[in-house]
Amino acid sequence: MAKRKSKRKTKDTTAPARTTTPAASRPLIWEIAFWGLAALLFFSPYFRGLFFPSEQYKFLVLAAVVFWLVWLGKWALRQNKFFEHPLDYLVFGLPVVYLYSAFFAVNTGDAVNEVIKYTLYFLAFWSAARLLTGRKDINTMFKVIYGAAIVVSLAGLATATGIVYIKDGFLNGRIYSSFQYPNALASYLMAVFFIGLYLWQDAVIKGKKSFYPYLYAAGNFIIFTVFLGTQSNGGTLVFLLMLPLFITGVAKEWRIPHIWHFVLVALPSALAINRFLAAVAAEKFNAAWGWVFIGLLLAAAGQALFDLWDRRGLSAKLGGYRRIITWGSFGAFGATILGALVYAFTNPALQGKIQGLVKMRSAVTRLDFIGDALEMMTARPLTGWGGGGWQEAYQAFLNYNFISRQVHSHYAQVGVETGIIGVALFAVIWAVFLWTGHKLYHGSKGQPERRTLVWVTTVAALGIGLHAAIDFDLSLSALTLVLFTLMGVMAGLARQAGAAAEAGAAHSRGKYVPPDNLRLVAVSAVTVLIIAAGVCFSLASSYAVQGAARFNKGDFKGGLELLHKAQTCNPFKADYHTALAQAYKARGELDKALEQAELAVSKSKYDPARYQMLATVYYAKEDYEASVQNAEKAVSVAPLKRQVYEFLTEACFLAGQGALEKGEKDAARGYLEKALNVPERMQQIMAGLSEDEKKLWQNPKLVPSRKMQLHLGASHYLMGNFDAAVENMENAAKDKDLKPEALMWLSLAREQQGKTQEAEKLLNEAKKLNPNITAKYDQAKQLPVLSQ
Repeated sequence: MAKRKSKRKTKDTTAPARTTTPAASRPLIWEIAFWGLAALLFFSPYFRGLFFPSEQYKFLVLAAVVFWLVWLGKWALRQNKFFEHPLDYLVFGLPVVYLYSAFFAVNTGDAVNEVIKYTLYFLAFWSAARLLTGRKDINTMFKVIYGAAIVVSLAGLATATGIVYIKDGFLNGRIYSSFQYPNALASYLMAVFFIGLYLWQDAVIKGKKSFYPYLYAAGNFIIFTVFLGTQSNGGTLVFLLMLPLFITGVAKEWRIPHIWHFVLVALPSALAINRFLAAVAAEKFNAAWGWVFIGLLLAAAGQALFDLWDRRGLSAKLGGYRRIITWGSFGAFGATILGALVYAFTNPALQGKIQGLVKMRSAVTRLDFIGDALEMMTARPLTGWGGGGWQEAYQAFLNYNFISRQVHSHYAQVGVETGIIGVALFAVIWAVFLWTGHKLYHGSKGQPERRTLVWVTTVAALGIGLHAAIDFDLSLSALTLVLFTLMGVMAGLARQAGAAAEAGAAHSRGKYVPPDNLRLVAVSAVTVLIIAAGVCFSLASSYAVQGAARFNKGDFKGGLELLHKAQTCNPFKADYHTALAQAYKARGELDKALEQAELAVSKSKYDPARYQMLATVYYAKEDYEASVQNAEKAVSVAPLKRQVYEFLTEACFLAGQGALEKGEKDAARGYLEKALNVPERMQQIMAGLSEDEKKLWQNPKLVPSRKMQLHLGASHYLMGNFDAAVENMENAAKDKDLKPEALMWLSLAREQQGKTQEAEKLLNEAKKLNPNITAKYDQAKQLPVLSQ
């Protein structure tokens, strides 16, 4: 006992482990990391919503630097734990699951890109969970996100009025802004609008005479105006669900103020966007901005009314009637929505439009996508198809033809890409997130500001998550970064809640915590690898663009060098191999072209274009059987795409023509008969469709195109079916691009029918259109005509 007492009298030199650090005592390096994370969240929306990998690579590098700075700060503070909350493990599991599914991927390049994306999300989440543990820091980061949304909103308005140019920033009367997709923009603005309500409340609490509430009223007006301007049905539906939830969860004394603030912002927004879009449609851009400024004045006037309400203490006077007013407001809000729905569904002029819209939405843009995704998931339940698996392979599973490179349901897409493992992991992430929010919310009694912070974090994240169930919003990384930052905020608040007790216990034990140099080295090494991957992949994209530019200028040698650099920097992407195959084929280096084409197929197994490229190389090498086999493979992976049947017909005809040139008549007959059988195969597919499926078919139906009729006609000619050849060639000649060659074959067919004068006339017309057709005519005339 004496020894223990003597130890208590000595100076304490231990370094207790802590899970969080007060902002005032945080290392400077964390301040740098904080603003690095802020830059990540602020600038990401301006790069096309961070949808494309070329931009994601750059932001991965920034996120990795922020991550390393945070870990360096933790190392300095002897905070050696890497995983400190269940969400840490779960979110880390996402890139791990995608890495696992990449080993079974049907498109290696896309699968690696998804691993990079989820690594980016984890780094942002993990950094946010360490940097955003105090209310002050969280509020600052919320203001950064809020400021980014204001810029995105103003950019959308400016694009609509021609002040700035953003490709696809305003289309068909809808605001897309820098996201280039209105539904994702709506989800983003919805989440930030709830953050804006929280910031507005915080500003009102801090100072009744402050001008900040007016700034947030104006900002909320701008954000909500553009939200309405996206005309997103799904976004509006989710917002109508989340707004009452948000108001219900705030402190009782703030429910009425939030209702009135929303009304005083929403009404000017609805007026402004309605007149704004009408003015833009009429190209009256000054008038359009005039309506925006009128809306701003009305929002400011609404804030002035709220200030008058607040100064006179009307909230306190009506305190006894708060419940009646709250539920009355909810009732009025609900009655308004119900009345609008009743009017819409009972108005004869609107019924047809609504029924058509509902049918299209449910049957095409949502349910059928998800149904096909579930079929794909069932085919590979434990491995998935790898990242990008849907866009690579979905055409092989369609009941009728449509184009959708995304599932329009993030969770269904995760199921396609990773199987049930990824879906289960996402479900657990949401469950833990909501449970954490539940505990923090109910554990913050007597702390209304903290409680509101927890609630707005929950509602904003949940809104994004719900909308992602019916659209592919989370394919835009700018939005997903906001979501995982909000999850990081929740994990950070949870860590902060237990930090004081844990730190006190560690201090009372007097346990010395040495710096974990080994872990620092390991984390640094992983960070270097991540940064190297981001830099290399980014360079690959740049080299590929430069290489294409060189080819366009005729510099084949320079283009090849740059493409090889791109392939070296990113050895997973099939596009680079396809481009190299095309280049080598053009140079006549067929062995190298074949090698590259086969590599492209091995890394992109369900893209018909890869097999078509391989087929053209085999044809150039005079391996006609392999050429036709690969053309058939293209049909098998996209059986509802008319272009693959066009290519198959051409490949079979060319193979038959080549076999005839070699004197292989039996082989030629087989190829030509296969070409002539293609229309029947197409007809059988169309006959198996229901009437609704035929109506919903989005692309060219499976009927012979003019291009196909050209090769069908030539095949008929070589088979001795001259009448059928004439019929097909006359149709093909209606296409001005095909007309010279069609007239050439038509001339040959007429000559076989004994109509020599007409044949000569047709040939002369073909020569006028294309003087080079003579050589092809002479070659075709030398071919023997097979009997039926």
